[in-house]
Amino acid sequence: MKGKRLPHLVLLMGTIVLFFCSICSAQFVTNSTQADGELKSSGAQYGQFEQGDKDYNFGVLGGGSRGYEWITSSKSPGKRGASGAVDGEPDAGSSKGNTFTTTVLDDNMKIGQTLDGNYQIFKSYLSFNTSAIHPDAVISGAKLILYGKEAHNDTVTTYDIEVRKSAYTDPLWNPDWGAVSGELGKKAVSNFIYYDGDDYATGKNEIEIGVETTLLDGTKLNTQADMLIEQGGITKIVLVSSRAIQEVMPSDNEYIEIFSSDAVDKNLRPQLEIDYDTTYDLDVRPLLTWIPGDTIFKTSGTSDDELSTGTHTVTFKVRYIYDSGDCSKGIAPKTAKLLIDRNGNDSFNDADDLSQDLTASDPTDDDYSDGKDYETTVELTTNGDNDLGYKFLFVADDDSEAEGDPAGKNLITAIQDSDSSDDSGKCFISTLLH
Repeated sequence: MKGKRLPHLVLLMGTIVLFFCSICSAQFVTNSTQADGELKSSGAQYGQFEQGDKDYNFGVLGGGSRGYEWITSSKSPGKRGASGAVDGEPDAGSSKGNTFTTTVLDDNMKIGQTLDGNYQIFKSYLSFNTSAIHPDAVISGAKLILYGKEAHNDTVTTYDIEVRKSAYTDPLWNPDWGAVSGELGKKAVSNFIYYDGDDYATGKNEIEIGVETTLLDGTKLNTQADMLIEQGGITKIVLVSSRAIQEVMPSDNEYIEIFSSDAVDKNLRPQLEIDYDTTYDLDVRPLLTWIPGDTIFKTSGTSDDELSTGTHTVTFKVRYIYDSGDCSKGIAPKTAKLLIDRNGNDSFNDADDLSQDLTASDPTDDDYSDGKDYETTVELTTNGDNDLGYKFLFVADDDSEAEGDPAGKNLITAIQDSDSSDDSGKCFISTLLH
């Protein structure tokens, strides 16, 4: 009986093998975005904060778990840091903000810690646009590529650069310091290499994320890579020193520098390589974002969020990104427009509404994969009653329309002026009534 069933078993196994062989694997490669940054914690002492501890002079955070009003996500309640990581703009309200400073939008980012007067710990944050990968696609592997710039290890070289998932915001807030998961990959500092200014390979460091597992049916899985990659969204990573996580106090310099997303030479910017099954097609599409690092346009597209009664000259800016996932320069837009709803009826197509072409801030920039900025200046008149709605319309050369917050309706608030400079009460009441 068993002998008679054997051919059927062989046929069944062959069918299974053919089925799983038909699930092909492909690779998606994307560069780090320009929303990255570095957070530094500095203080005279070293260690964690206890829950509710508001002592301004306690010192540097070791492992990095914030001790107040914060759990696992920077979206959860917590006071914003003393300085935005992108622009360094003061931000009142942080009970612990003075222990943090920030360094971003630079050629490099630091990872590690040092003792230079005070204890200082550096963490670097990277983000990657992985929105093109279908939420149900199987992730079988991931590799983070970093280009080393310089080492500063005076006495210690036996620590790792760890890769962890982050939930940081843009721009970075100080509560983002501890918004990280467990270790997903690492590379020993003793094995790190640094760019010699000639051959890119001299500075290329590859960090495998997790370990690939092959199931009995032939399916390849990588649970850690799958956990790291934000399919259909933005993947956010934090790079930390294992000694900082273990809260081992430094006695001297023990940190490295890597090239950041703002490196002048784009070949040195961090990359993320992702292996995924091709059951689901990539949904590569253009995106619109605000402009991280700009003191005015970092959270909106207009130079004026409020307009009083009268006519004003207003500048608008937005960033267009089209990353094809193949290390190319992306796809240019054939349409780049600013639309303004003048009468506040939620339509942008009325006769008195505005449609104006945008121009490239840098006409020489031909790389759309990491973002290209567009701008225009217009004169807007308001009676103080109706808020002005605006949005950006971008259509790529492949006819796909850009998505993102700037593509939806945003508002400029209208404010009525008072009849006289000393009539503040009337102005206040009038504003409320409208």
